[in-house]
Parts: sequence; C-alpha cells; structure tokens
Amino acid sequence: MRIQSEGSIGSLLMLKVSLLKGSLLKGAVLLTAALTAATSLAAENMEVTAKVISATPIIETVTERIPHEYCRQERVKVVERKDNSTGSTVAGAVVGGVLGNVMGHHSRNRDVITGVGVVTGAIIGNEVAKGNQREDVYYTTEQVCEIEYELKDIERVSGYRVTYEVGDTIFETVRPTNPGETMQVRMTIQPLP
Repeated sequence: MRIQSEGSIGSLLMLKVSLLKGSLLKGAVLLTAALTAATSLAAENMEVTAKVISATPIIETVTERIPHEYCRQERVKVVERKDNSTGSTVAGAVVGGVLGNVMGHHSRNRDVITGVGVVTGAIIGNEVAKGNQREDVYYTTEQVCEIEYELKDIERVSGYRVTYEVGDTIFETVRPTNPGETMQVRMTIQPLP
C-alpha cells in the first residue's frame, strides 16, 4: 500500500526555497512550519486482521538419552576369616608363665624367668593361632543393578511457518504457535520520499 501526497512534498520544497530567499526571522518561522509538515509525514502504525492461508509445523528432531535400570541376580563368593589369635596369645602367655615359674622355682631370678616364659608363651600362642586360622567360604545371591542409556530420536514442533494475506499481498513469517484462521499484524504506512 503506497500513500503519496505530492502537495506535502511540494510545500516542503517551497518552504526550503523561501528560507533561502527570506530574512532570518522569516526563515525561522518557515523552518518551524517545515518541521511541523515533516512530522505529519512520519510513519503510522496500524493493526489489521490478516487471513491465514496456511500454518505448516516446523519439525525438529532431537536425540535424547533415556535411562533404563537393569537389575540381575548374581552369585557372589563370601570369605569370612575367623581369627582367634587373642585367645591363643593369652593361653600361650598363661602356659609360658606357669612353665617359667616352675623352671625358676629355686632360682633367685624367678620373676625374670617367669616374665620370659609369659612373653615366649604369648609369641608361640600367637604363631599357633595364625596357623590355625579358619576361613569360612560360602556363596550368596545379591541383586546387582546398572543404568544403561538408550538414544532415542524424538520429533517435536519448534514453531509454525505461517502464510497470511493482507489485501492482495501474501506474506510469510515464523510463529511459535499456530495462529488459527486469522491473526493480528502491525502494518507501517510511510510516504515515499
């Protein structure tokens, strides 16, 4: 749509010529008039209802990682060590102490001999316990879970390519939603220079 007003443009040209020929005061008055006339030639915005010819969805494909948890029963070996070294060490110390006391019964170093017997008995008892450690081995079933990811392509509408008509002119735009049968558009009307 073109709006052309030759009278307004001609008025501006005549004001410009008068400005050059006239006095300074007369020129200032004419300049103010020219600016007022130019302001009336500024663009005008108006809203109109446009007929929608088509609204075609814009499809985009997005790859998503979808987690899935998979669980299974698994047989697991369990080893339990039974350590009774404390009891053996104490028993060895008692036996060693008794033997040391008996051996050093008639000696004036009986306490030293008894102490050596306690320490020696404890060491021997501990070593015997190490050799006699028991291991209990058995199997149990445990649930083991893992997360695996599936890649899946998903199509989704990212917008609409809209073709619409205003008057006899057809336009095209992209909109985030489907506008329906009609839509409001803003038109700018501006005179040509």
